[in-house]
This record gives sequence, structure tokens and C-alpha cells, in this order.
Amino acid sequence: MTENKDSFLGIRFSENSEETTQVIEVNIKYPKNINKNVSKDEVLEKINFGLRIINKSLKTDYRLSYIYYVASLDSVYEELIQKLIVHYHFGKKFKET
Repeated sequence: MTENKDSFLGIRFSENSEETTQVIEVNIKYPKNINKNVSKDEVLEKINFGLRIINKSLKTDYRLSYIYYVASLDSVYEELIQKLIVHYHFGKKFKET
């Protein structure tokens, strides 16, 4: 899911609660305002926080096996995961742009 030209988040769902989430940085040409110093651990922490919030709100238990991200301002990941899960949860289509 892209929020703007400087953000990207891709996920794969998991049904296995014991599975470790793999965090993979997608390499693209970075615009000037990209924070390349965001670590995989920081991304995972932000996404897990956002995921807990949306799971509680929707009364669901979505789990992730893979996270694909482009280093960006680390504050966007909490919001992106929530928007992505809501979009999926309510059966909306994903369109390639």
C-alpha cells in the first residue's frame, strides 16, 4: 500500500501464531526526505503497534508472516498497517497504480 510517493508497505498474512515475521526492506531509488536509518526492528515495532490497535478495534486477530517496506519516516508505518488492514477487512479491492 502506498500512502504517498515516499511510503510503501506490503504484507503477507499468516495463520500460524508461532511464525516469526520476516521484515524485508525493498530497495528503490530514495527521495531526499527518506530516513534510510530506520531499522527493521523499528519498522516491526511500529507495525506491530498499529496491528494491535486495529485488531482490538475490529475484534480480529490478523497476523503477519512478511512485511515489505521502503525506509521512510518511521511514524507512517503504524498508520499504513491500520489503513491496509481496514481496507482488506471490509473486502475492498486493491488496485495497481
